[in-house]
Amino acid sequence: HTQIPSVGRFRLQVHMSSDIPVSITKLNGDEVQLMLPADSSVRRLKHLIAEAWQIPWLAQRLLRGHNELEDQLLIGPSSRITAGSNLALTLVVVNGEEMARKHEALVKQTHERMLNGRSSQRTTAIREVSGLVEKGCENTISALLGCSKDRDFFIRYAAIEALAEIALEQDRKVETALRESLQDQDRSVRCAAGRALVQIGAETYMPPAVSVL
Repeated sequence: HTQIPSVGRFRLQVHMSSDIPVSITKLNGDEVQLMLPADSSVRRLKHLIAEAWQIPWLAQRLLRGHNELEDQLLIGPSSRITAGSNLALTLVVVNGEEMARKHEALVKQTHERMLNGRSSQRTTAIREVSGLVEKGCENTISALLGCSKDRDFFIRYAAIEALAEIALEQDRKVETALRESLQDQDRSVRCAAGRALVQIGAETYMPPAVSVL
């Protein structure tokens, strides 16, 4: 059950097991209270705050005392609160210039994670990047094109799905790469490439190559 009144002090509740009570207060005194699973990240918390207060998560700084919580931290381990206690945080909203710097740094970090690390970490970064950049972002598209040729099936598949999300319609470089992926040894990758070609307007129906076993 979720309640989000339009103004003032209110309570947002997300009912799950092993929850930690969290209260977030803005500098003007407005407060939101919620129950959050202990294994939730600070970034997840910021997304919930964004839903409640319509403040972009990148514009949020969450402070516990004088210490800012990093986005990747998990609420439970980072808070070290005891049973029955409450995690109290202060929300500071950053200005547009600082938000732009944070966004630029986040995109750069995500690109690095796409190219380095374990398969699961790279796949997660690839899936995240389409939500961070505008359609047609050349740097991201170039990185994804490289990932679409990776030796790892999971990386290739995730990269093709991300390309479908951020490539502009009839982008020739992306179209060429996707057509090459229609010959991929893995059928799931071929199917993803076929769907992506339709999504970017290069095909009006699934190409027949995707049905080849």
